[in-house]
Amino acid sequence: MFALYLLLIGARIDKFYSFRYKPCNDISLLDCNQITKKSYSLYIHIPFCENLCEFCFFHKFPYNEINIKKYYKSLIAEIDLISKKNIQINNIYIGGGTPTIYLPGLTDLFEKINLSFDVKSISVETDPYHINQQTLNALKSAKVNRLSIGIQSFNEAVLNKAGRVNKRKYEEIKENIINARNLFETVNVDLIFNFKKQNINHIDYDIKNILELCPHQITYYPIMEHNKGLLDDIFSLSKEREMYFYIIKNMQKYYYMNSVWSFASKENIYDEYLVNNPEFLCAGCGSFGYYNGFLYANSFNLDNYINRISKGILPIVAYKRLNSLEKILYLLTIKLYSLKFNKFEIIENLDNRNKKIYKSIVKYLTLSKIINTDNKYIQLTKEGLYYWLNIMKHFYINVHSMREFCNSRKL
Repeated sequence: MFALYLLLIGARIDKFYSFRYKPCNDISLLDCNQITKKSYSLYIHIPFCENLCEFCFFHKFPYNEINIKKYYKSLIAEIDLISKKNIQINNIYIGGGTPTIYLPGLTDLFEKINLSFDVKSISVETDPYHINQQTLNALKSAKVNRLSIGIQSFNEAVLNKAGRVNKRKYEEIKENIINARNLFETVNVDLIFNFKKQNINHIDYDIKNILELCPHQITYYPIMEHNKGLLDDIFSLSKEREMYFYIIKNMQKYYYMNSVWSFASKENIYDEYLVNNPEFLCAGCGSFGYYNGFLYANSFNLDNYINRISKGILPIVAYKRLNSLEKILYLLTIKLYSLKFNKFEIIENLDNRNKKIYKSIVKYLTLSKIINTDNKYIQLTKEGLYYWLNIMKHFYINVHSMREFCNSRKL
């Protein structure tokens, strides 16, 4: 299985996800004439949390009010720089960190977004400890239509072992999620499985509790190993497959499976910005974007990020231009993440040489019983579900390697 993954990314994971460093300029990525020909999504990163959970490898800093005030000032200035590029932005996804940790800054950001772009949808991530009626009302007023809430688990022992501090009682969390569900078009709740101290009874408990809340979508991630020394004691691969199929079996009694790790309350709900928008721009310290064949990253160093913005320079510090094969693999990875896609979606935009490469990959996956194909669709098999779960895990884990690349060079 892992050998096939190596094949899919050109036999060199580190090569596929590594950056070529471009020093101290924005490398004119956003000046390409092609960028004005269609609309893009914009990912905005808010890298601050009160508690730095050990299992989370997203770019983040401990919350500090002085730093976060400086950060929002710079972030709003970066949005202004992007808007001056005459780029059409229709969809905004704000992730973290914990975007709702400092509501005044987030409110100012919303105001800037709505003044700068003709936005159709805004998505915001949060945890259950930083939402209350005041926050929910502020999000609603700012035209947010999707909220993703990171519960991770309802079991305090599991959370404590993973370094997640539970600050509120379940009943208070439940009330906030129900209120959110009634306010927004889509409310997603994140859960995580395969903590070392977690067992099937814990999974049952989490499923029971989440079903009582009736969110529009439930995303059930596996814990992702990114630092063996840190995570050895909080996760176990030996039971990952068992838990995964147990979750699928029980969730599908009530929800439609709509990706390798998410479930929707209605068949036509699909809420995942990466699949719907495989090309997207980025803003914020430590954020990533991909467009026109370029995978790029903003500065991971908070002082460097703020300093570049103060000089009117976009904070892009590293990039990789994907070759033809890598573009095919990226699109295939993202499309199969959603379980099924139109087989002509990728191939119709390829030249004859790359069509042959694409067909060879599809043939190999078919022979390996990872996918089934018919006249119109390519779809994951049951075995392919767990295989692609691991593909996506490695995708995100190796994105983390880009963070390490940039951090090691103090970018």
